[in-house]
Amino acid sequence: MNKFKFAVIFTTILCIFSFQIFAEYYGRDIPDSSEIRKSLVDRWFTSDLKYLRLEQSQVYKNSAGEVFQVRLEEFEDSFAIVVAPRQPMMVDLISSRDKRTVTLDVYPYDLAGSWILFRDKNTGLPLSIRYYFHQNSEIYVEFRYQGYSGMKKEPGKVFADFIIFGMYAVRSLPVGLDFSQLYSLSFPEVVEATRESLPWEYTEIENYLYDGSLQMIGFIREKLEKIKFQEDACYDGEQKPVKISDGKPRKEVAENGGISVDSAGFVKWIVDGLVMPIAGSNLELEPLKMPTVSLRTGSRADALSDKYNLYFSLDWTRNLAAAYLSVTSGNTYTFKNSGCEVRITPFASQLTVDGVKSIPVYMQDSGYSTDVLKALFYILAVTEPDRFYLGALRETGDMTPENIFYNRCVAFFPYFDANGFFSVAVFENGKEMSIEQFMERNPNIFVNLVRLRSSERFYPQ
Repeated sequence: MNKFKFAVIFTTILCIFSFQIFAEYYGRDIPDSSEIRKSLVDRWFTSDLKYLRLEQSQVYKNSAGEVFQVRLEEFEDSFAIVVAPRQPMMVDLISSRDKRTVTLDVYPYDLAGSWILFRDKNTGLPLSIRYYFHQNSEIYVEFRYQGYSGMKKEPGKVFADFIIFGMYAVRSLPVGLDFSQLYSLSFPEVVEATRESLPWEYTEIENYLYDGSLQMIGFIREKLEKIKFQEDACYDGEQKPVKISDGKPRKEVAENGGISVDSAGFVKWIVDGLVMPIAGSNLELEPLKMPTVSLRTGSRADALSDKYNLYFSLDWTRNLAAAYLSVTSGNTYTFKNSGCEVRITPFASQLTVDGVKSIPVYMQDSGYSTDVLKALFYILAVTEPDRFYLGALRETGDMTPENIFYNRCVAFFPYFDANGFFSVAVFENGKEMSIEQFMERNPNIFVNLVRLRSSERFYPQ
């Protein structure tokens, strides 16, 4: 066999092997309805609504033995043909005489493997096709159809939207597919056709990369019951209880070996748990209060800064991140040259109940609006695994909303569990909450974020 033929054969085998890995990886073993959908075009996908209303939901099985239900769902201005995989559900049946558990088959529309065709109720024309492929149903890809009007005979165009927790990672991106192709394309085939244009890298999850974050979360949770809130409280470089404002000793109010801190002292306690095994001591207090914001001379903030430290938690979290990086790297970093601040802008718009709206994803010295945090931490967890984040909350006064101040500090730990489900553990003032609870409790607030590397060498006092 000559070298040229060998190279061609080797390259062909490599390409086939790579595609199989690629398709299998992105398919994530989700049920595939493509062979079923090929037989549904005339009866379900292009049929008039008046005939579809006469159809009962149907159950089909593919060659792999996977079961799907096909059904009609109607909305105010549109209707949908849902092709959804089966999911067994254990249900308790309780009667006056006994209790027994039975297995029922359900077909959720947003389960990984579901495929949905949306059509206009008035014209019957296709609107979009949605593929659910992720363990988190709030992550999906949708292909919208835009037909030509007037006398033009050309086929319509297809545009892709990539949605992550209500945020558009991609919106209205033209893709080189005919809409009718999507009636029968499997999800791996869709990925292959759009691999250069859509951000499929945002679905690349390696569960083992979050061991440091998971260990830190576990240690923090064990300590929470012994943490007591105390205003203006932290521990200095020698682990002595001091006041943050002036560094003077304070009375320890925690009992039974617990600690007493405020929100700033709490996040310092977390970072100290990483620093102690390396440096043999906690971080010193004063460097953490160094200003990181340059105020314009004569401005309102400049005038108020003589009396109030408006940027306290912003300075505190930035300096904590820089100090930790200095300890772990062996070099001296300040906030300005540390690169710790999060400034990525992965989204341009947001999907809301009122439609799509454009948003400023990142604002200098303010950070991110709380309503984008879940999607943002998902992106960060995928692209920067095994890191946690300190947040400084930008708030306004009730009586003087033009005055902004940073008093609160929060710690965020995004991660994926062993099953690929995404979560964020949020800690503030020695208490834990979910990211959903944090967002609900803090509407219309901005959070400035700095990143720190998680570690299994975490020993908080």
